[in-house]
Amino acid sequence: MHQSNDSGIGPSVGFPRIAWLVIILISLLIIVLHLASESTDAGQAYRSKISHITERMDAQVILGARALGMGSAVESSLQTFQSGSIDRRIRGVVLLGEVNGSEAAHAALLRLEVQMDEAGVAPDPEQHRVMESLGRIYGAATGDTEMPEDLRPAEQDLLVERLGWFGELALHSPGRDSDSVRTDPVAKARAVMIVLFVLIILLLGGFVVGLALLVVLVVLACHGRLRHALGPASPQDGLLAETFAIWMLLFLLMQYLLSLLFRGVPALQEYQLLLTGVIQGLTAGVVCWPVLRGDIWSRARRAIG
Repeated sequence: MHQSNDSGIGPSVGFPRIAWLVIILISLLIIVLHLASESTDAGQAYRSKISHITERMDAQVILGARALGMGSAVESSLQTFQSGSIDRRIRGVVLLGEVNGSEAAHAALLRLEVQMDEAGVAPDPEQHRVMESLGRIYGAATGDTEMPEDLRPAEQDLLVERLGWFGELALHSPGRDSDSVRTDPVAKARAVMIVLFVLIILLLGGFVVGLALLVVLVVLACHGRLRHALGPASPQDGLLAETFAIWMLLFLLMQYLLSLLFRGVPALQEYQLLLTGVIQGLTAGVVCWPVLRGDIWSRARRAIG
């Protein structure tokens, strides 16, 4: 199929209109699949995992701010953990214990239990066991319970499995372990805060530099001294749209096959990020498509960049 071109460069090669139609349809399909996954178990598990990561980062920023003496910011940020899902509120109890001590955490845990009773919300079995373990940790530390402070290995494993980093923080709560044992989770929180400050400084610096460059570009454009560096159009440019459409198809196909692989072989989930990166990286081989369609590699390479 050849399409006429009024620019005098000859008929275009390939099927760019069909390729762009495929690109648009695939983009719409991705949106539909994303919306459909909201109600699936896999989608909920994925959102829960992402939520846990963001909550951990928020908590580490709070602890880092506390280490830097930013008390008012810490207290206001702690309030955000007193709403949301039960798991989030339980993590908020652990975070409160780290900031304000075991007595505050124990009181917050009791308030959470009362709020759940009043709302008619019952925790699932694992949440119930986690709350019991936290009650033993913070209750023993405050002297409000005669239950032993030490937890069985299975209870400790459940804390870490259900709460992740927050579980480790609870197991090494203030007054429960020596400073040397508590160094790891607290040091990670301080490191996150330092990295955050560095990123903020870099972003502000980049904004200032970008603004200065924008002013320079505007001045050059106003004086007619700004020239574009775009090369002349080529009949083979339509192959680039085909290449992108094929890459999108391969990307979706690889995502689907990877999900089947991880579902069928759970042991590979440990290497999910690595395998995903490697296989998706292999899709870059689609850049050879213009050559297979008759283009010259040197020209295709320059066009793709």
